[in-house]
Amino acid sequence: PVAALAWSPCGGTLAVGWAGGGLCGWSVAGVRGFASAPPGSGGGGGGADAPVAPGLEAPVASLAWSSSGGRLLILQPPADASSPARLLELALARAIPSLRAGPGVSTILADDRLVLVSDAASPNGQPQVSETRPPAAYVDANWPLRLAAAAPDGRHVAVAGRRGLALLATGNRGGGPGDPADRWRLFGDVAQERGLAVAALAWLPGAVVVVAAGEGAPGAGAVADTQQPPAPPSSSSSSSRPDLRLYSRSRLDPTGLLASRRLARLPVALDAAGGHVLAAFAPMDLLLLRYEACGAAGAAPGDASSAPGRLVAVRELSILASGPPVRAVALASLPDTRRGADGGLATVAAGTGSTHLPPAHAAVLRYGGGLGVLDLDTGAEAPVASGVESVWLPPWEEAAEEGEGEGRRDGGGEAGAPPPPVSPPWWAYGPSGTRMLLPDGGDVRAACGARAVATPATTTTTSASATPCMPSDPELEFDGEVHPVGVSPGPAGSLVGVRQRAVRPAGAPSMPLFVAAAATQPTLSVLLRRLLSAGRAAEAGAVADAAAASGAPHFARSLEWLVAAALVAGGEGGGRGAAADTATPPPLLTAATDLARRFPAAFADMIVAVARKT
Repeated sequence: PVAALAWSPCGGTLAVGWAGGGLCGWSVAGVRGFASAPPGSGGGGGGADAPVAPGLEAPVASLAWSSSGGRLLILQPPADASSPARLLELALARAIPSLRAGPGVSTILADDRLVLVSDAASPNGQPQVSETRPPAAYVDANWPLRLAAAAPDGRHVAVAGRRGLALLATGNRGGGPGDPADRWRLFGDVAQERGLAVAALAWLPGAVVVVAAGEGAPGAGAVADTQQPPAPPSSSSSSSRPDLRLYSRSRLDPTGLLASRRLARLPVALDAAGGHVLAAFAPMDLLLLRYEACGAAGAAPGDASSAPGRLVAVRELSILASGPPVRAVALASLPDTRRGADGGLATVAAGTGSTHLPPAHAAVLRYGGGLGVLDLDTGAEAPVASGVESVWLPPWEEAAEEGEGEGRRDGGGEAGAPPPPVSPPWWAYGPSGTRMLLPDGGDVRAACGARAVATPATTTTTSASATPCMPSDPELEFDGEVHPVGVSPGPAGSLVGVRQRAVRPAGAPSMPLFVAAAATQPTLSVLLRRLLSAGRAAEAGAVADAAAASGAPHFARSLEWLVAAALVAGGEGGGRGAAADTATPPPLLTAATDLARRFPAAFADMIVAVARKT
C-alpha cells in the first residue's frame, strides 16, 4: 500500500512511497518522472551502468521536498527492533518552465548542475545527455541553482542561484559530463555577485534579460502570490522595487548593462523575443517593452559591439481576468492584419523587423491547463486547448521568417509559384499525450478569428471547460516513464523526452542520485499527416522535400508511419462494411501514398514495412 505522499513546491510532481518498498514521482499529466530502480537493474538504461545497492527499495515511512524542489527527503522505518531508521536525500532534476523550443538543446536543472539534452544522435542512436556544473565557488556560495534560461542560439545558458549569475558557453557538447568545451563565466566580482538577486531570466540575441529583486524583496527565484490581487505601488524607497535589466552577453558585469527599467513588483512570468520583452504580473497585468539601442530604434542588442539603449513601454494591459493564475507567457508570431502607412491593410508577421510593428499576440498558459492566445492590442484572449501541462512554440527567428511566407499566402500568389513555407507548429503536452497545433490552420489562428468579435470581458478567461480536452497524436507517444522536455525545431525535428531513475552506487555511503536518459520521437509524420488531412498537399510535399534534403535519419521511417497512420484512419473512418462496396481508397491514404511516391528510393521498402505491420 501507499505509505507517503508529498507534492513538490511547484505543485507539478507528486512523490509516492510504498510501505512494501520503493518510490516514484508522478507528474500531473500522469507520467512517472522518476523511479527507484530495482537492485542490479543498471539504473534505468540510457547508458547508466551503475549498480543499485540494496536499501533504496526499502519501505518508505515519510517523504518531504526541499524548498527548491530539487531534492526529496526519504524516511525509511527501522528494518527491525535493533536497527535505526534511515533518512536519505535524493537529488533530482526538474524541467525549466519555458514556452519556447530551443534550437536543438533542451535543458533540465538540478540544485548543483545542468543536464543538457542535445537532439544530435550519439553513436547508439539516442540523443546526447550530458551534465555540467558551474564553478564550485559559485555553487558553494549560492546553492541551490534556481533559474536557468537557454539563449536563442542554443549555445549559451544563463543560470542563477540565490545570488549572482553564471553564463555557460556549451561548445560542441561532445564529451559528456565535464566537457572541456564548456566555458563558465560569473557575474562581476564577489561583491557585485552578492548584490544581484535574480528573480527571472530570459534572452534576447546577444543579451541576458534579468529581473533583479530589489532590497527587501523576496530572494532569487521567488514567485509572487498568484492567488492574490497585486498590491498597490509602495510609497517606500524605489530601491525596494525590482528592476528589469539587459546585460551584454560579452560583458557580464555592471559595465555591460545595456538598459534598465524599474518595475512595480515582481512578475509571475517573463518572455523575450524579437527585440521585445513581455512581463506578466498577478492577477493579469501585462507590460510589453521594446529595446531601443542608441541611434537605432527597434534594434535588438548584439554582442560586444552593442551600445547602451533603453526599454520603451509599447503596451500596458490590465485585464479583469477571472480565470486561473498565469503560469507562463510567450510572444507568439501569428499572421496579423494592420493598417500600413499608406492607409491600406497589409498582412504581416508579428515581430518581423521590416515593419517595426510590436508583437500582436502572446501565448498564455494558466494553472489548471488552459492554453490561450492573447491579443496584445485589445486584451481579448481566445482559448486554444485545455488539459495542457507544457507547450513549446518555435524559436522566434524561425517563426518570424516563416510568418513572412505565411503572409504572402494570405495575399495570394502567382499561378505555378512554389508553395509558401509552412508556419512552424506549436507542440502541447498534457494528460492525454502530445499534440501538434498549427498556427496557420484551425488550431490557433481559427480560434483567434472565432473570438474576434467578442468583447474582452468574455475573452479574457481561459478555463478548463472553455475547450475540449486536447486530443493527442499517437505517433508522439512515449512510454510511461518519459517526460517531454522540449522540441527540436525544423521539418526533421523531434520531440525530446527524459526519464530519471534513482540509483545509489554500490559501496557508496553518499545520498542516492538520479540518472537521466533521453528519448526522441520524430515529428515529421505528424506534420505531414495534418497538412494532408487539411488538403495542403503541395505544402506537405515541400516539407517532405526539405526533410529529405536535410538527410534526416528517420525520414524513411516517418514516411512509413505516415502511410500506416493514414491506413488506420481510413479503416476507422469507413469501416470494413463501408469499404466493401467501393474500390476507392480513403482520401488521406491516397494523398499519403502519392507523397511517398515522390521518393522512389524509399517507397518500395516503406510499402513492404507497412504491409507487414497491418
